[in-house]
Amino acid sequence: MERQHLASLGAAALLLLCGIVQLVMFATSDPDLLALCLQETAATVEIPDQPAVLRIAIFAPAGEESGTVEKALRARFDERADWKVLDRETQEEALNEYADVPRRPKSDPDALAAAKKLGVEAAFWADVRTFRQGEEKAEADFTWGLVKTPGGDKVAGGAASRTMEKGFFALDRFRAKVDNTSALFRIFFWIVALLVLPAALAPVNELVLGKRTNAAAAALISGYSVLAFVLMLLLNGFRLFTVFWAIGALVALAAGAMYTLAVLNAMSEG
Repeated sequence: MERQHLASLGAAALLLLCGIVQLVMFATSDPDLLALCLQETAATVEIPDQPAVLRIAIFAPAGEESGTVEKALRARFDERADWKVLDRETQEEALNEYADVPRRPKSDPDALAAAKKLGVEAAFWADVRTFRQGEEKAEADFTWGLVKTPGGDKVAGGAASRTMEKGFFALDRFRAKVDNTSALFRIFFWIVALLVLPAALAPVNELVLGKRTNAAAAALISGYSVLAFVLMLLLNGFRLFTVFWAIGALVALAAGAMYTLAVLNAMSEG
């Protein structure tokens, strides 16, 4: 067997192995869609900018015991330089001294009373009215508010909700299962496919290029580029709705086309 054919078989085996590993990782992943739904609901809360740094107490949401929403909210405030979040353990220890102060406020007045006891300059509260998981979807819905001490000035407030579809062909479920696999391996798999796909399909290249027409060569290059592009979409949960992913798609198409052209030229010269 010629070395070219051996290289083709090796490339095809590598692609097949990577594909099997990714498929097993995808099939065995079991993401918690309800927790993900709660996290994405918390991510919709719009945190206002402040001219000066304010110390804030973030109270555990009423009606939700898992702590998912609280962790997501604390992470969002921690990312901001204009908010200094009171440590959760310190907050709980301080509140233990006041039996009449609610641990999970459901309104601005309750949050304000607790914030005054804690000596902070602002308080964030949330009331999770709905979070449930059925056979077809996961839902989350809560109200929230942000007040300043000592006057109780309302800084912001509103409601947040999110629904995620759980059906077998639902995009939400597909993205959750993809994201639950290894991101590094997905990147590795895509790069491997981009680099070895033209070599793995060497017999197809010979068949098409044997026609000796520019149209056939252009179709072959376009085909490889589109395959690389589609694989990138699959391994990233069909996220092509932002400028970042649009640029990534163009780069993928351009890189796939140029690399495929180089491989085909090398094969034809050989």
